[in-house]
Amino acid sequence: MAEYPENEAKLTKISAKKILDEIQNGKPYKPVVHDRVIVTGDLDANELDLPTKRVERSADVLREYEKNISKKCKVVSAPIKITNSVFCGKVKLCNIIFEGSIDFENTTFSSDAYFIGAIFGRDAKFIGDAFNGHANFNGTKFMDVSFERAIFSFYAVWGYAKFNRDVNFEGTKFQGDFVSFGKADFVFPKSEEDACRRAKSVMAKAGNRYFEEDFFYREMVAKRKQKSFLNNLHGKHNTLKAETLTILDQIRRIIMYDIAENILFQKIFGYGVRPWNVIGSWLLFVLVIFPFVYWMADGMNEGLRDRYIGDSFILAVAPGYIATIINGTAEHTSTYRFVAYAEIIMGAFLWACLIATFIKRYMR
Repeated sequence: MAEYPENEAKLTKISAKKILDEIQNGKPYKPVVHDRVIVTGDLDANELDLPTKRVERSADVLREYEKNISKKCKVVSAPIKITNSVFCGKVKLCNIIFEGSIDFENTTFSSDAYFIGAIFGRDAKFIGDAFNGHANFNGTKFMDVSFERAIFSFYAVWGYAKFNRDVNFEGTKFQGDFVSFGKADFVFPKSEEDACRRAKSVMAKAGNRYFEEDFFYREMVAKRKQKSFLNNLHGKHNTLKAETLTILDQIRRIIMYDIAENILFQKIFGYGVRPWNVIGSWLLFVLVIFPFVYWMADGMNEGLRDRYIGDSFILAVAPGYIATIINGTAEHTSTYRFVAYAEIIMGAFLWACLIATFIKRYMR
């Protein structure tokens, strides 16, 4: 576990109720500021009688966290700054709209910290914090937020969280066995890459292969987006100055990252960790795309669609069947030959991908 701030004996004790009273009775936008204090008792926002505001919540969020999240949030207008301090009890700041900035820099959360469904309207700082209990940010919405050098001793979760601006995990340490960014939405791919890479390492050490591979997939997608020309065309993600690229470099990025890697490695191959992507792609090519091409190449003659589906399926599982197809269709031999060759190559590639993916996921 992370230790308390140095010279703990010199910290001033203050009750959680006093801080809640300051939030409750303070003048609008007057900061609630404490430095080097020990907060005793639970800091629970349920005890606050504040104005509420209705917020939009997705059906998925409400269904996933129906016991902790609602469409009505209490509004805290004052900035809160509690730094170099210790919270001895639980911190429950759920379903709160923080209109001012939040700063808990170099602070220790000795017990569980819950920010479920909180909305941070301005920047939030958890720099150098020690979360010695569970840290729960599920359904939270952030603007700029920093967890730089923070230490999470148990599980840390950001399920369905939304990061509207930058998020900083530089130097963050996850010492527990579980961390999750499930269904979290990152505006900046670089932030998502960093977060998922760190979560992947935690899951790998814990032996949780399923989540390790899921974070690996999201990390690779985020890397691709940073190199993509179309993703950065209007400076949406601020990771690539698309307007400064030469025409040749723009074309190269479109071919490599927007077409080739996006379709082949991400959508079809699933970066080697999503076998159902490969299975779905195989079925799409074998039962839909190639049969349709064969049918069109035959001039839709006699409407023999079933034959084309059967030929395509057999060809995909038995490449030698190409001789039967060509010999049996002499009137359009050349067309079938080249299309069949393409299906053999695609089929072999997908079979290899499927075998490699299944071995990696289920047989190690």
